[in-house]
Amino acid sequence: FKTVFSRQVGKVACIVLVGVLAAAPVFALHPHYNTYFNPCWRVTDIKNIITLGESSGLDIAAKYLNQKPNVHQLEVLVSPSGAEFFQYYFRGTVYRTDKIPTAGPSQFHNVDYEVVYIRDLQIGRVPQTGTLNGELEHQISLNGINHVWIYRIEPKETK
Repeated sequence: FKTVFSRQVGKVACIVLVGVLAAAPVFALHPHYNTYFNPCWRVTDIKNIITLGESSGLDIAAKYLNQKPNVHQLEVLVSPSGAEFFQYYFRGTVYRTDKIPTAGPSQFHNVDYEVVYIRDLQIGRVPQTGTLNGELEHQISLNGINHVWIYRIEPKETK
């Protein structure tokens, strides 16, 4: 009885150990668990074969911009898939790229930053460089993949 019991305990312990070791890389990405991918998939561009979503990294981008000295006066243009999530974390004013009036981007001459989220890049809504030709100031990477690009928009002179 003692031998059979110790073998069963050993089997269960091995299964639990394998499960913990398999889950460790996923738990290391807290709280962005959905950014995990198997490193063996690196044979191709991982951004093209996985679907990213659920606003991973937008909270970090908002924290970055919330550290600016005049955060309540900042106006930020955000790509469509990320705007709702970004707005939840950001303390300034948020506009969606797809809600730009027919007058075009020149309508937003006071926009200070543009935030591009990877999901909008994947589905072709917004180019990675953004719609306002800003200068890349910061990018957010999770698990080795760039998820969010933050562009500083130079102020335009108003006439």
